[in-house]
Amino acid sequence: MWSSPFRRFSTSLASSPVNPTPAITTPSGDLRRRNWNPIPIPHRTIPEPRGQDLDFVNVAHSHLIHSDWDKLNPLSTHLTPFRVKHVLLKIQKDHVLSLEFFNWVETQNPNSHTLETHSIILHILTKNRKFKPAESVLRCVLVSRSIELPDRLFEALLYSYRMCDSSARVFDSLFRTYAHMKKFRNASDAFVRMKEYGFLPTVESCNAYLSSLLDLHRVDIAFVFYRQMRQCRITPNVYTLNMVMCALCKSGRVEKALEVFREMESLGISPNVVSYNTLILGHCNNGLSSLSVKLKDSMVQKGVRPNVVTFNTLICGFCKEGKLQEANRVLSEMKALDVAPNTVTYNTLINGYSQLGNTEKGSRFYEEMRINGVKADILTYNALMLGLCKEGKTKKAAYLVKELEKEKLVPNASTFSALISGQCVRKNSDRAFQLYKIMTRNGCHPTEQTFKMLMSTFCQNEDFEGAFLVLMEMLGSFVTPSSDMCLEVYTGLGRNGHKTLAAKLCREMESRNIVPEASQDTALGKAALYHYNYCSKDISGMIRIKCAVSPDFDLCIECFSVGAEVAPHKCNHPYWVMDNLSFPLICPDWNADEEALLLEGIDMSGFGNWTEVSEHDLSHVMGKSREELLAIAKGRRESKKDCPTTTELLLKDESSLSARIKCGCEGLQPEPALMLGLCKEGKTKKVAYFVKELEKEKFVPNASSFSALTRNGCHPTKQTFKMLMSTFCRNENFEGAFLVLMEMLGSFVTPGSDMFLEVYTGLGWNGRKTLAVKLCREMESRNIVPEGFNEGNLSLS
Repeated sequence: MWSSPFRRFSTSLASSPVNPTPAITTPSGDLRRRNWNPIPIPHRTIPEPRGQDLDFVNVAHSHLIHSDWDKLNPLSTHLTPFRVKHVLLKIQKDHVLSLEFFNWVETQNPNSHTLETHSIILHILTKNRKFKPAESVLRCVLVSRSIELPDRLFEALLYSYRMCDSSARVFDSLFRTYAHMKKFRNASDAFVRMKEYGFLPTVESCNAYLSSLLDLHRVDIAFVFYRQMRQCRITPNVYTLNMVMCALCKSGRVEKALEVFREMESLGISPNVVSYNTLILGHCNNGLSSLSVKLKDSMVQKGVRPNVVTFNTLICGFCKEGKLQEANRVLSEMKALDVAPNTVTYNTLINGYSQLGNTEKGSRFYEEMRINGVKADILTYNALMLGLCKEGKTKKAAYLVKELEKEKLVPNASTFSALISGQCVRKNSDRAFQLYKIMTRNGCHPTEQTFKMLMSTFCQNEDFEGAFLVLMEMLGSFVTPSSDMCLEVYTGLGRNGHKTLAAKLCREMESRNIVPEASQDTALGKAALYHYNYCSKDISGMIRIKCAVSPDFDLCIECFSVGAEVAPHKCNHPYWVMDNLSFPLICPDWNADEEALLLEGIDMSGFGNWTEVSEHDLSHVMGKSREELLAIAKGRRESKKDCPTTTELLLKDESSLSARIKCGCEGLQPEPALMLGLCKEGKTKKVAYFVKELEKEKFVPNASSFSALTRNGCHPTKQTFKMLMSTFCRNENFEGAFLVLMEMLGSFVTPGSDMFLEVYTGLGWNGRKTLAVKLCREMESRNIVPEGFNEGNLSLS
């Protein structure tokens, strides 16, 4: 019989009998050919106590064995590490008393503890198989971040080993504690040093180490350690081999996992239900559900009863492959074997049918779930909503949202993604974007797929301004859009004449290196915002010369300097120098640098003090005069009647999101920009003040004035909404009032029925029946409309 040079101990901490058949994968002579011999364990003694030290140890020992702690307490001031060590050695046969004394010293005089005193108590505890208290002591020691501590601790245990007549379990406990604390480097070092002195960890400690490695997905290290286990002849048990199979399945090596499974029999180890479930999961994850069924049949033949995890894994595998009939057969077999389906079972089936668009079957499983008393969770409702939304049944999905509130379940990112997908199926990009805003307001983070759905819907509706806004949200959420997505939005903006947004998008993409060079040279070049009319170069974002006479005529600096002429442009025409701020930001005939100076003047002189603001030097910027500024500030912009208003924009496009974007880019007064800046700084009181100033100055607040409050996390009060509603209605801008009403509902602020009635009637008078009907239905769904009021009231118009 081969004799191992290791100081072996039982591989079971409970001293249970283990299979005597060793797992031999390397020739037994390998270790002898390497002439391997363990290093002798060093022996270190401590001096015997003398004089006062001896008296103290004897007195303390007497008090301890009589449990006379009251007499022991006065001695705490005279404790030293030397005395503590001798007291512990004197009482080491009583591990309970030893631990009590150790904890008492920790409380009374913690400075008396050293690594030596800790190592002595560890020897005492592990020798008496008290592993949990030993691990607790070790954890307290290892809290220190000292790099040298692990080496010093191992040496302290080593040098006190013979003195305490210890067992190898002390090093096993150290190794296992490192494993539980996920200190993998320290565990590996301890394992190597243990082998040097002839100690090996138990299989249970090795399992703890493997488990920690797999928890952190360190499959590579787990395989290396398992090989070392086998080389050191540490016999694995069923838990070890289950973890090895799990690691192999996770890395896609299912065939190797099957080899380990077959090896169990040669080792005399009987596979348990976890062994089979691990292999079944590995096959299902690799699209081999049919082979998984054979494994399940095999486990039944060998007397291993399948559990709910077995069937759930099979059902999940078939649902992923779209084989719903096979999944139903597994469910029937599950019931036949008296294995009760749980929440995971039903969730998997409901999700499987929802993915295929069969919401009717999914609803039946939901009803069966309720009848059998299986509690639904958020995943159940998410699966149901996903199926309904894929079919465009958004109203039914809305009822399920109400169910969530009743069940006190909190919607998560998947809930909102399902609802957004429903609106996207119906091509309702505005409502989808509102849901996205609610989603982010509730702290849920949209996935790339959610953004893609929104982008696709906006582009299908040819609302490229909305797509641009989603793209900006995407970048703000640190989700990188694809170059194709950017190209589609860029081209759409250029095709629809939104050159400013396209230029901004181009600069944003270039700064992130998203747009490939090929795209810039070809497709993006065709959609370029500005071309030199003489040399045909793309000058987007560059300084250029713009002719003040010839419409839409631009020259580069080089062509301008040589007096280039292309009909109808002449070299003596007046011109403007267009730098990077010479583009419209808010008003079409005001450039960004002018708006910046205007805001600077307002900041210096105060909002409403237009005479003082007009004295701010604006004259050098494209000839803006004091009279022009006062006219614009007071709202008397007779020379600019062609600028589209909020109402015109809403009449042109009923999409509220699209209207908000257009307002922000083409026809706003300066107040929204100022309010937006204050909102960015969280100065909500000043924003409320400016809303009141709007009424005093008889300005009409538009959609962007309102959205400035909410765009940066500020939440308007009901009073703010009422002011805005009142102003819109006084100006007979009922489309704007409708938009505010929708924003109120999106912000979970309930409008009064009188407020609703005024907007509803106004829309009817102005022939806006589509919006009026939409408003009526929205109010009825929230039980706001007074009884007796219905769509027949539109006859008022």
